[in-house]
Amino acid sequence: MYVKIFAQIFDSSIVEKPEARFTFMDLLILADSDGVVDMTHEAISRRTNRPLDLIRSTIMELESPDHRSRTKDADGARLKRLDAHRDWGWLIINYDRFRNMATELQRREKTRLRVKKHRERIRSSASGVTQCNAHVTPPYASPSPLGKSAEKTQPESTEVKTIEQLADWKASTFGTSKKRNGPKAK
Repeated sequence: MYVKIFAQIFDSSIVEKPEARFTFMDLLILADSDGVVDMTHEAISRRTNRPLDLIRSTIMELESPDHRSRTKDADGARLKRLDAHRDWGWLIINYDRFRNMATELQRREKTRLRVKKHRERIRSSASGVTQCNAHVTPPYASPSPLGKSAEKTQPESTEVKTIEQLADWKASTFGTSKKRNGPKAK
């Protein structure tokens, strides 16, 4: 199985008992998706390659109340026996809480990456801003207001490239002066 181990385990009371912490971390890995470790002491010992008496003693510690635990569920105990009539099989008490925390952290990370990618896309497209949109809708695309046909008055090039060219076309088509009110074309 796969499980995330949070760094806060090093800030908890379990850090003071390294062997119990190692056993707890092993049980997190051996647990199913619901936090259940349905194995005997002997099976856990074999799978983790740790002495059987050490597994028994550390599991007993993890089943015991811990008044210094942050989480007061089950009086701070980290394991709960599945059945009272047998001495094996446990539920990791806060497994769901930490699994959901991992899911929330993963969701936040995905959102952060998605927003970053979106912002980069916007930033890169901002550098390709069109400086002039005169070529988008040329003034000769429809009949002129003076009744002349657009076909007859169309300039040689179908694309107007500068404001100066537009002024020239307008002057030749409508017989107006090239005087403009805006800044001079470069």
